[in-house]
Amino acid sequence: MDQRPVGVFDSGVGGLSVAREIRRLLPGEDIVYFADQANCPYGPRSTDEIRALASTATARLLARDVKVVVVACNTASTTALVHLRETFPIPFIGIVPAIKPACALSRSGKVAVLATAATLMSGAFEALVQRHGQGMQVLRVPCPEFVEIVEMGRADESETERVVGRKLAPLRSAGVDHLVLGCTHFEFLRRTIEKSVGSGIQVIGAVKPVAEQTAKVLDRADLLAQRDAGTLRLETSGDTRTFEMLGRRLLRDELA
Repeated sequence: MDQRPVGVFDSGVGGLSVAREIRRLLPGEDIVYFADQANCPYGPRSTDEIRALASTATARLLARDVKVVVVACNTASTTALVHLRETFPIPFIGIVPAIKPACALSRSGKVAVLATAATLMSGAFEALVQRHGQGMQVLRVPCPEFVEIVEMGRADESETERVVGRKLAPLRSAGVDHLVLGCTHFEFLRRTIEKSVGSGIQVIGAVKPVAEQTAKVLDRADLLAQRDAGTLRLETSGDTRTFEMLGRRLLRDELA
């Protein structure tokens, strides 16, 4: 038993989709969520920059006495997770694009991955493709504009539906049958994405598996909290008021 909070960080609000899933699975856990909005997005940054930013985010969470750190950012996970595990003496749970299940389920032999440029160009991503995508065609679709849409609180706007539709239109005629959400921000665009690609393409994310892995890590190490209802504390390196307003909008009434 360990009553300390679970630490979660992302470059922005995207990782709130992970924090939300952890709360659903582990309602008794306190969570400290840090959004590094002053440095968002991570996607265009160099490997060294991303590792430095991820280390700073981790140090901030450790100052809050967290018992585990969930790297709820695909870019940071694929670029900096090994570095973090080598640097800090605390369990880490990362998130990677769900290429394995997408390739396993695909009948057409073609899957697409929506992600940041840094994720798509990372060695970790290429390793996933080599390990699970042999004989498959894996289309890489960088979508930095989707991150911006979510960070600006425009996920539900009609113009967003048009932007997403234009971006993903080529996938409908490319023979793709599974689409991987390789960025946690995109979970807040899931309905729009699913509508845009149609019923012939299955959309797969990795948020639920990360929450399940978090539960396994805590259980194995006897770190699960013993309380009826935990709390979610939001922190940002950006504007606190704006972040809290956007966080409440994205999570609906889950912060009440």
